[in-house]
Amino acid sequence: MLKPATVAQTLLRALDRWKSLWSRAIERVAPDKRQWLGVARHAPETAWLSRRIIEVSMAAQNKEVGYLRRVTTYDLKDFHEFIREYGATSEISTRRESRQTVGDNSRL
Repeated sequence: MLKPATVAQTLLRALDRWKSLWSRAIERVAPDKRQWLGVARHAPETAWLSRRIIEVSMAAQNKEVGYLRRVTTYDLKDFHEFIREYGATSEISTRRESRQTVGDNSRL
């Protein structure tokens, strides 16, 4: 997991800059032509996921997060659990507690 806060802050700043560059670049592509972008059309989601991975890595340094382990897996179980647990942009440290108090209604 990421340890130095400066590395995480640098990566988050780079993602912010990239997001503004992407917004300007995608505006130049006609909406009816965006379907031909392939995987690039999912770039904002990829940036969002990258941001959440960095944020969770920094907040959960002493906690086991299955998706962030360096173990190869061929199913999406850990990824799905990561999205369910940390997908919201709310405060990471209180995410689990609020899910436990809400109950089964918080499931996707």
